[in-house]
Amino acid sequence: MAAPFSPETREAALAALPSADLDLLVIGGGITGAAVARDAALRGLAVALVERIDWAAGTSSRSSKLIHGGVRYLQQGDVSLVREAAAERAVLRRIAPHLALPCRMLMPTRSRAAQAKLGLGLWTFERIAGIPADERYERWSASETLRREPTLDGTQLHGAVTFTEYLTDDARLVLDTVRGAHAAGALCANHAEVTAVEGCEVTLQDAFGGPVRRVRSRAVVNAAGPWVDVVRARARALSGARLHLTKGIHLVVRRDRLPVQHIVVMQARDRRSVFAVPHGDFTYLGTTDTDYGAPTAYPE
Repeated sequence: MAAPFSPETREAALAALPSADLDLLVIGGGITGAAVARDAALRGLAVALVERIDWAAGTSSRSSKLIHGGVRYLQQGDVSLVREAAAERAVLRRIAPHLALPCRMLMPTRSRAAQAKLGLGLWTFERIAGIPADERYERWSASETLRREPTLDGTQLHGAVTFTEYLTDDARLVLDTVRGAHAAGALCANHAEVTAVEGCEVTLQDAFGGPVRRVRSRAVVNAAGPWVDVVRARARALSGARLHLTKGIHLVVRRDRLPVQHIVVMQARDRRSVFAVPHGDFTYLGTTDTDYGAPTAYPE
């Protein structure tokens, strides 16, 4: 049985890495890297997971805090992805119910036709995804909508459609996934930067001044998120397609300034969907999606 996950296990992992007989080395301690490491370790592979800064320090702690069930993929006609997203969300609810908290999503409508169209789409989604009866969509009148969500502007409001989505603590989800990888036998070390890659051998630099270490593995996964191309450059493997970075911005306001009771979906002037997401003492508003060309070390 692995020792309890702690700063001491980081030191032990770093010390063990140079001599470890690894099947897989995962670079990047966000949700993708953590999940890859956990899954591989649970399948019996010898795994290491390293992170340059801290677990979930990048994109994985800056989300809208939503665990989508796949309804947005229905608009694209991707039925298989709808099923997959709904199934994976159900797994998360089963294994980590404290990190998948139900919250109704509310979509205001301005006409009977719009409400009917949304209802038909959600009815189709629920049948494809196998949504349980107690989580299925409802149609509300204008008066019922304003009674349950009085922050809305009632001008031209016909009513609303609501359905169940799930909120998470994104950083905690990553940390618990890393802990799961560790419990399954993975060597996990944060504040350990990959400074060079030669095939399946990487050079690690301890951010706290420890010795430089060289680590070998039979395979390497680059899960560095926006920094994927930085790792590729250190492996001298930047030929071919590169990442096109975009930036999403959330405004965070105190909940008493915008006391929504549901995840409210609004439409911006350019027809993008904007969410107001209640989360603890705060409400998240967003998100934007614009090109990003500034340095990635500390995105602004």
